[in-house]
Amino acid sequence: MFNKITVGLLTVLLALSLAGCGVKEKANEKISEKVTEGIMGKAAGGDVDVDLDGDQVTFKDQDGNKLTVGDSKWPDTGAANLLPELKKGRILSIANSDEACVVIMENIAEKDFQQYIETLKAKGFTKEVTEYTNESGQGYNAYLNENTAVFVLYDAGNKGITINLQTSK
Repeated sequence: MFNKITVGLLTVLLALSLAGCGVKEKANEKISEKVTEGIMGKAAGGDVDVDLDGDQVTFKDQDGNKLTVGDSKWPDTGAANLLPELKKGRILSIANSDEACVVIMENIAEKDFQQYIETLKAKGFTKEVTEYTNESGQGYNAYLNENTAVFVLYDAGNKGITINLQTSK
């Protein structure tokens, strides 16, 4: 009986000491990765590898397709390579893969939205253009080519912007 109590106390002390040195956070991260891999694997119908890195999560399937979500800096891989960087405002969320990129930002002035649309036009997003304006915001939809389209939505009330690019190669 005494040995069980001693082992129990030592286990609790070890757990508390590990919590102070970051091992607990790393263990929780690994557990979260494995649980997420299982869920995503079932949803995708195959194996999915999950990598948690701070606020960023990268999913990679068995065919090598990758999706990165949650970064707070402009991506330099995948579909985001087709988008000019918007250097104003603050990035709230990014989802990026080889075939799609969604960037959600805040603190964007209307003039910054307009300048970004002009930058997109200069990059060649000028085919099959649809533009609209109403009291709540503005939108711009255009194709770069038959495989690549961008849709940009500006919310004037919240001074937010959503940039969505879809491409197929």
